[in-house]
Amino acid sequence: TGTGTGNDKENDGPGMRGPPGPFEGLFEKKECAVPLHLIRASEIKSGADQTAGALAAETAVRGHSCLIFCPSRKRTRTLAVQLARAFETAVPSPRREVASARDGLARALVYAAEGRPDRDLVECCRRGVGFHHAHLSKREKDLVEDAFRRGTLHTLTCTTTLAAGVNLPARRVVILEGNRGNSASTYRQMAGRAGRAGQSDVGESFVIPAERANGPGDKMAADAAFNAAFATVVSRLPALRSQLLPPGDGDDEVNEAVAGLVLHCIAAGTLRTGKDGFDLLMSTFAWSVPSHRPRLVAALKAALEHLRHLGHVETRWVDKNDTNDKNETRWVDKHAEWAPTLAGRASHRSALPLSHAVALHRDLQCVCREGLLLHSPTVPERTFGRLHLLFLCAPRGEAAGGGRGRNPFERLRWDEWYGVLDRNSAIGELGDALGATRAFAMRMRMGAGGSGHCGAEKEAHTRLAAAAALGDVIEGRASSADLAEAWTPVVDGVEIGAGTLQQLQADACANAAMAANMSREAGWNALATLLDGLSKELDGGAVRELGVLMEVARDGVCGFAMTAARARALYKAGIRSPEEVAAASEDDLAAALLRADGAAPRGGGTSSGSTALSDVFNDAKRAMARRAARDIV
Repeated sequence: TGTGTGNDKENDGPGMRGPPGPFEGLFEKKECAVPLHLIRASEIKSGADQTAGALAAETAVRGHSCLIFCPSRKRTRTLAVQLARAFETAVPSPRREVASARDGLARALVYAAEGRPDRDLVECCRRGVGFHHAHLSKREKDLVEDAFRRGTLHTLTCTTTLAAGVNLPARRVVILEGNRGNSASTYRQMAGRAGRAGQSDVGESFVIPAERANGPGDKMAADAAFNAAFATVVSRLPALRSQLLPPGDGDDEVNEAVAGLVLHCIAAGTLRTGKDGFDLLMSTFAWSVPSHRPRLVAALKAALEHLRHLGHVETRWVDKNDTNDKNETRWVDKHAEWAPTLAGRASHRSALPLSHAVALHRDLQCVCREGLLLHSPTVPERTFGRLHLLFLCAPRGEAAGGGRGRNPFERLRWDEWYGVLDRNSAIGELGDALGATRAFAMRMRMGAGGSGHCGAEKEAHTRLAAAAALGDVIEGRASSADLAEAWTPVVDGVEIGAGTLQQLQADACANAAMAANMSREAGWNALATLLDGLSKELDGGAVRELGVLMEVARDGVCGFAMTAARARALYKAGIRSPEEVAAASEDDLAAALLRADGAAPRGGGTSSGSTALSDVFNDAKRAMARRAARDIV
């Protein structure tokens, strides 16, 4: 199922040559026919994947770009590897400058991965194919996106991470299993990548139906898949609806969105009286639907009562004055006004969703009352470091109030997690004090979790796991890829990637800054200072003692030349300040950095030349350490 933009004559069907594209002239033989038999004879799975491969090969031969949306990260990687191998014979060799650019991209990927390059990604990019998903680090994603824009890569497989928010146009877009789980708006976001005004006159999008389990011989299943794919293409966007009121009735339930809006307006001083509340409702889009008005009024009343119950809003009696004809002010009567309490102002200042702000305020209040856990009360030499602060700032799930960010440790593998608590006494003892007890982890490990507050205890454990992982990140104990690999066994059914940890770090950094704002508004200045410091450490990716080293060098092409792992390696080598860096030799710096980047490549690489490729990676790591040392000097 295909859709196109531009001149109909130029889109009569596959094989027709369109106008020159932004990547015209990448190949020596632009007019070569597409050898589809080579695609069919390759290891690419027959059916939808081979169809996508043929569409991508046809686009590449003509000097254009192709974006293939895949339904999963695993399929994104697998299809890219298979396409790269098939295109060695199906697609003509690139010009010398393009081949040189691909070699440079491969070196940059090795450099950006802190010694743990993704072998599959590097191999694919050398052949003009890339893949993109959330588990790649930010540097890797930036390099792949830039290479695709420049034409260094002609084919890019990706997940829906590229559907919106990234300016990455292509001549042709292929959507695998486009009829599965994609709404009309998501489909348009993906198809909208094909052709851009001012950049390309022609754009094509193809939706390949999902293959049914019955097999290709089942005509009814094939027809149903085709009809579903066609329905996706011709589907209409849903009617515009206010997000302030969820669908359905639910008048008795507290509307989180309305309660948050009311708190912000009361704290800002724009909502004080009943008339102000009515004016606020009239200014919303939901008020334009007459049937929504009774629900809005009920939601406002429920929100005020809920905020009063939380102690965030109170009613104050204010003198009402009047001015007569002689400009004389006289007291008339008292009237009630809504006003924020100290807790309400603190929640408003944090700018967090209401439920998250309430839960965070409760936790911070407990810290101010009982103290921050920095070391063990029973074993004085056992320290907790920043774990308690990181626990406060870790993303929360629904059981603890929801809020900003997503915790990748929501589904723990309890046998592995209990092992972490058992081996690391500091994490285990801190968890016991914070409600993430080892006894509960043991029960979950044995399959006897129980009920009652089970959800809250699970939430405490997921936040503790996130805090422990964040502690490893900012301590610089290993590279991002090494840490992701180490923490993956703790999560059930999900792979942790370098990009996952970076997103967790960004979310915790924002939460720490918001918690500092809340603490400052509540008058907890000492706690606000600690949270400000933690926010800066999370933003810089390193603890305070490594901060000066993190600021030593920046590389304008590949991001930071200094990482937390490299700063930690220099710190251990006795190089602990910019002055000592300047006094050290390039050889000393390179040797220390090589120790920090000494792990093996990640990813696949099952080809027969894996030994030779490992030598290439080792050479690249040494060159990377030397380059980083030169940049730092």
